[in-house]
Amino acid sequence: MNMNALRQQQIPWGIDELRRIVSHYTGQLVHGCGNDECKEPLCDTGRRNALPPYRSARTWNVRAARLIALAMANGDNPRKHLCRFYSSNLPQDDTWKIEEETPRDPSSFQQILSDTPSIRKFCAGGGNQSLAYPAEYSVWQSLAPLLEEPKWDSTIISNREAADILQTALSRLLHTLPPWTPHDLGIVNHIINMGPAFPTNIHESVNCNPWSPWLSLLDAMEDFKALRLLTKICIAVNIRARVESNIQSLRSKLGEASVLRPRPIALRTLLINGLLQNHETQDLLCLIVWLKMVFLRRWDGSPVIRDPAALGGLELIECFLNDHAADDAVASDFIKIFFAVPTVPRRLELMDVAKSWLYWNGGRYDRHILSYLFMFRPTECAQYFRAVCHLKMRAAHSRAEISVKLRQRLLPYAHNRELKDARIRHNEEHYCLLNVSRNNALRDAYDQLWQRRSGELLRPLRVRLGEIEELEIGQDLGGVQIEFFNIICKEVMDEETGMFTLLDKTTGLSYFRPGSLQPLHMFELFGVMISLAIYNGIALPVSFPCAFYTMLRHLCTSDEISPTTCSHDTLSLEILEEGWPVEARSLRSILTNEGNCDGLEYSFPMEANGLRLAVHLPEDCNNLEVTEATPALASDSISWPGWRITLSNKEPAKLDENNKAKFVFDYIHWLVMESVRPQWTAFVNGFLKVLDPRTLSIFPNPAGLRDFVEGSKRLNINELRQAARYDGFNADGRYMRIFWSVVSGWPENKQKQLLKFVTAAERIPIGGPSNITFIIQRADAENDERLPTSSTCFGTLMLPKYKNAEVLDRKLSLAIEYGLEGFGTG
Repeated sequence: MNMNALRQQQIPWGIDELRRIVSHYTGQLVHGCGNDECKEPLCDTGRRNALPPYRSARTWNVRAARLIALAMANGDNPRKHLCRFYSSNLPQDDTWKIEEETPRDPSSFQQILSDTPSIRKFCAGGGNQSLAYPAEYSVWQSLAPLLEEPKWDSTIISNREAADILQTALSRLLHTLPPWTPHDLGIVNHIINMGPAFPTNIHESVNCNPWSPWLSLLDAMEDFKALRLLTKICIAVNIRARVESNIQSLRSKLGEASVLRPRPIALRTLLINGLLQNHETQDLLCLIVWLKMVFLRRWDGSPVIRDPAALGGLELIECFLNDHAADDAVASDFIKIFFAVPTVPRRLELMDVAKSWLYWNGGRYDRHILSYLFMFRPTECAQYFRAVCHLKMRAAHSRAEISVKLRQRLLPYAHNRELKDARIRHNEEHYCLLNVSRNNALRDAYDQLWQRRSGELLRPLRVRLGEIEELEIGQDLGGVQIEFFNIICKEVMDEETGMFTLLDKTTGLSYFRPGSLQPLHMFELFGVMISLAIYNGIALPVSFPCAFYTMLRHLCTSDEISPTTCSHDTLSLEILEEGWPVEARSLRSILTNEGNCDGLEYSFPMEANGLRLAVHLPEDCNNLEVTEATPALASDSISWPGWRITLSNKEPAKLDENNKAKFVFDYIHWLVMESVRPQWTAFVNGFLKVLDPRTLSIFPNPAGLRDFVEGSKRLNINELRQAARYDGFNADGRYMRIFWSVVSGWPENKQKQLLKFVTAAERIPIGGPSNITFIIQRADAENDERLPTSSTCFGTLMLPKYKNAEVLDRKLSLAIEYGLEGFGTG
């Protein structure tokens, strides 16, 4: 037996096994084994068999033997000096029943402790006790090779073999749990999610009887031996993940030479698949809760996780979630609650997490807490994203301040009017300032954003919106930005602009217009503006399908935009159904019905600019080969922005049972990506000038990014009331109760018009109305003929005090009807 490996395993001995080891040591020290071949220095016979001068004539008494036995059992390797010749045919040690004949030192605490009846009885039993290894030892022994990172000159256990070892260990752990119900597991999960603080309201829904099944389940999960075994399994998973990462890095360095050999399936995938085949889904949910317990016990509260057991537990949970998120059973809300860990964000400081995320470079032995976003709610992810953007803004603002102070020190006598160099002026601007008119907001914004330095775009945005000759200039404190982006999005999404097209009138979803005649720089600048709005935390009045955000996340992290960059997981029929329901139904029919593809060609339709085209899937970025055009093309080649369209002499292939699956995937890719590839390329190039892919990865999925960008169309008037602030009115006063009673009686559409009238916001940002500035200020004049006014710059409603609710309703309705556009009007 490899004793070093045994020391690494740290086998959790039970009391009975410890008693057998101590009694074995006591017996061999006092009586010896009687074998002439014994060389063990802690056996009486082995000491007598030693050659001079190492032979000892002195014998140990029972008291000394007990002390030595207890010390050895408390060491790192309790079995190291057990004599293999000491057997049950030797006399029993019943000396615990009689008094010691040798004198005892009254000042020695060890001797006094050794003579107590409990220690005597514990050390008794002699050599007839069985010293067979515990049943768990075979599991620990099989885990030993996985607990050490292999050297490059040694043989590495295959992933499949390692997965079998870990699956056996996890199955043994799951079988040790008592019978439980989903309700019991939900209670245990709730308790673990609370962290070290036991919930005070648990008596409301939980029976705290000592014999409750959930309490038995919690006790079994907290068992020392089981928890230590699960911890070692997590460490093994983390070590193997590092090995896989190293091998993959080596394969990428070798290049094409390594492509000939297929990439092995990851250990975590093999392990989870094996567990799902041999266990029910609810058993895996119980394992997830157990893994969360391991993580919370080993995690030190730092944003950067370095403990291998904590990392391994999270990697297993993440693998289970990623590999089976598409499964309806796994994706249900009941199961998703088991992945969240609410105690984690409560233990973290928002700005500390954001700062560590910015400066963390991704070490080999650590990962950032934001790499495991399944533990956080979407609103919490949005808060971390805003914090990261805020730190970037603050850094850009500080660089401008440093530039000013540096110039003042080096050129103390130069005045601002003497700074003719545009580079110096740009470096000293504290904000990204846009001066735009209301009637030409899109053109003015494009003129000022064109060829701006990326460092300028990272500064806090400020917008001056209005017509100077009309004395309508809004000083931006948040509200003007919102109105500015509302105007921009409304103009860009207009069908007459020709940049986007309405996919479905019922859903109101828009997408890039195939074959758009607008120059590509318009899409690039719109990408800059969208990323500016996201960067500054402004919800936009746009409605894109989820496929838009799926492609945006994917393209922002891809080195190049090509058909090979999208996998079947990235684009699927489920993603297509929201924006293109008719096409999705047709494609699903082709897949599910045999013989339903007779007479169809392997080509793709495109209708744009008065032409109906049938095209081949593009093989490069610029050329589009047309097999059929209605009406016929006037020449063999025409050009649209980003496309050179040519007639093809190659006949399209026929669709059959063998190629229909590939055709369906290619068709989805054509609708979502290839038909608008030039527009996508330009948009992403502009988008990445403000937001980098790493910052964008804080959103856990496309739906989270969509919620942040578009906000919510639903307004909860009670939440707005809770978020409102007052100036000159009492929140609990009679007049404010009348005001909210009137507003609550309005239809939701009119309530949203009130919100727009006061704040210019057409959407509710993620997190709810609490993230909107909504102030009700008492107007100076109390005149029933005067209408309420608003200042979207400050998010303030100036409200006169009317004599009754009917007048208030009528006057506020008139103000909203005639004052929705602009600011400081009513």
